[in-house]
Amino acid sequence: MLKRKCYIYPVKMSTDVTDSEFDEDAISQTEGEITYDRHLPAMHLYLGNNFIDAFGSRLFYEYDSILREIPIVFEENVVFWPGQTIPLFATSPDTCKALKYAIRQFIEMCLVYSVENISCSIIAQVLSYRIANEDGVEIVAVRAIGRHRVHIDSIETTIFENTDILMARDAKILIDYVSRNPLDYIRLPSLDRIFPGKSDVDWSGTSNTNTFPMVEKFYESKFTTIPKWILNRLDLSVLINNILEHTRDWYNTLPITNSPMDVTDFSFWVASILPIEAFRKMNLLLVSDARTRLERVLAILEKMYHYNEIACGLCEIDIGKVDDIISMSSNGPTGVYVNTASFMHEIVTLKSVRNIEESGRPKGSFSWFPNYKWKLLACSNCGNHIGWKFITSLTNISPSVFYALTLLKVRCVIDSSSY
Repeated sequence: MLKRKCYIYPVKMSTDVTDSEFDEDAISQTEGEITYDRHLPAMHLYLGNNFIDAFGSRLFYEYDSILREIPIVFEENVVFWPGQTIPLFATSPDTCKALKYAIRQFIEMCLVYSVENISCSIIAQVLSYRIANEDGVEIVAVRAIGRHRVHIDSIETTIFENTDILMARDAKILIDYVSRNPLDYIRLPSLDRIFPGKSDVDWSGTSNTNTFPMVEKFYESKFTTIPKWILNRLDLSVLINNILEHTRDWYNTLPITNSPMDVTDFSFWVASILPIEAFRKMNLLLVSDARTRLERVLAILEKMYHYNEIACGLCEIDIGKVDDIISMSSNGPTGVYVNTASFMHEIVTLKSVRNIEESGRPKGSFSWFPNYKWKLLACSNCGNHIGWKFITSLTNISPSVFYALTLLKVRCVIDSSSY
């Protein structure tokens, strides 16, 4: 089983342009191949330097394990996933103490989406951290990675540095599994050696049809009343390849083969990169069966491309198209980033938008995309802040312009069915 790993790469940063060097009028929107180093945003370099690596091996718990206590961090704007890189940045005294307690006592924490959804949260492992005092203000920055889904039985408090710290009590690691193909239930076990068991998946996006040339893949369907086209849709290789085909255009020249090979990990990864509302992601996270999660992901993708519209969440005017989504990070077209106010945004990146207004001068401070400067974007119809425009005057970087929309303020149009 191949697991995804989160690496912190040493990178020699290019010198960012200063405001005096910046000529926005000289920038044109670049089409074609993306040459930007998309590993840079995934490292969250804006959090600063001098990070300390957290000691310890990869965090792993058996299913149904009980964690007697673990610190809690509430984040109501974002649903986190196992395998997802998670940036945390705190300046408020209480949050700083909570993060320091998690770092020093546990090297892990429980990330909770909301009080109403403590039935399914995420255990995150601290990879590295930075504790500093800047201009008289204590800051704590953390790079973490999601590890397990967990059910919290109750929430209590403990005291650390004269501050109440929220703690999850008796947190239970939730089981994740992959349900069997329907045809597996009617096959004699003695025939497994000549019939394809688990369907092979070619992660480049095409099915390997020559793995079992002597046996028809859906031979058993002849003995059932289930139509072959239904069985084909339920086949894991077909399901995964359909999902990869829908998301292929998001990656441009970025190899999609970086996606996890394990089916459960893949279901977490592809659900995490969907540009959908948090409540829909929460409903996907609640699912224990990876096959069911993938079926629902594919249904959402099909609806997204059918409507092909990204709308303002307030006035619902058209802001962009699903066809214009691109990946400016190696993590995918969406990602979680944190600003200087410790507010988390899950964003989706696009190559073009419409019905927007820009404001302010380009700023390079705390840029989520190194070597790019950012400007605020608002809906031209209602004035709702919807995201940022990222621009660069460096000639060796393409695209020179792209847009990041916050999923708190925009939504991909799909029908009213809830998953």
